[in-house]
Amino acid sequence: QHGCQRQVVFPSPQQLVSCGNMNSTAPPTYRKFPRGSGYVEGQTLYPDSAGCNGGEAGDAWRFFYHEGVAAMDSTQAAGCTPYTSGLCSGDDPKNNGCRACAAFEQCADTGRQPNPVTVESFGWIMEEGLPPRDGNHTNVVRPASQHAAMKRQVKKMQVEMLANGPLHVCIDDYANFIDFFNSHPSGIYNSTDGSPNDGGHCIELVGWGVDRASGLPYW
Repeated sequence: QHGCQRQVVFPSPQQLVSCGNMNSTAPPTYRKFPRGSGYVEGQTLYPDSAGCNGGEAGDAWRFFYHEGVAAMDSTQAAGCTPYTSGLCSGDDPKNNGCRACAAFEQCADTGRQPNPVTVESFGWIMEEGLPPRDGNHTNVVRPASQHAAMKRQVKKMQVEMLANGPLHVCIDDYANFIDFFNSHPSGIYNSTDGSPNDGGHCIELVGWGVDRASGLPYW
């Protein structure tokens, strides 16, 4: 549990590959539902993305802003659109946004209209003059000329987190990503072994610190 007494829900493999959707719902959950009074579900975002094949974080946030998604409780089974990792048939017999999963008994169409939760605004924290990393050269260390801008961007992220809560960020992940966390679930992931870049992964930042033993800063 985090310091604000919020339950940690561990993701399934399907949620990991649909991280652009699932993790876009996490920061609004913290900001809209204080102290675990509710959760925002990610199932609604699937038709607007590539489902379990991933998606764009920006698209998820735009859908969240314009359309909204339903709320659920900590079991991920309440509400008429609970998270089902793409197992639903997608049938909506009452045409009210509620989709049944009778074969898996994970949800039921109650006939109740979802109560959508929206975000009032969203944006990006981008330091002016700091170019994005080239996806083909993610192992290349940034030049010294960009270090000052990097520090300013880190500070802006920390200020935003202190003011408004957790951040939704997307990172490069590498071939050792899953193995590392299976072996060191509380470790600090820092890919320096030269393993190949497998793509990207969206996560939720809830805080930061410095490792006492190594002096390594971490999120």
